[in-house]
Amino acid sequence: MKLTIRYGESSGTCFALKEGVNFVGRADSQEDWAPEIDLEKFDDEAKVSRKHAKLVLSGGSLTVEDLESMNGTFAGKERRLVPGEVLEVKLGEELIFGATVLKLEES
Repeated sequence: MKLTIRYGESSGTCFALKEGVNFVGRADSQEDWAPEIDLEKFDDEAKVSRKHAKLVLSGGSLTVEDLESMNGTFAGKERRLVPGEVLEVKLGEELIFGATVLKLEES
């Protein structure tokens, strides 16, 4: 599975998901940490938190959990996840991290 940026100059940019945990956020050089899905260069307004969300890919199923991000994680355009809530994501659904919209697709 992969997540693909939907809009803007970076539309079409893909992030392959590995089996297990995939973090979404922005790199933190002070902690020498980088998420598997680093949105820093696609996030001009700094709306994505350093440790924004956790995705878990297990046996073809994907879940998302907001990690108390400042600007929220949305499933679609209307449902904001409560921090700590785990939600299953289906193929074709969109996730919004800050202001960045990604679509879940087959690899």
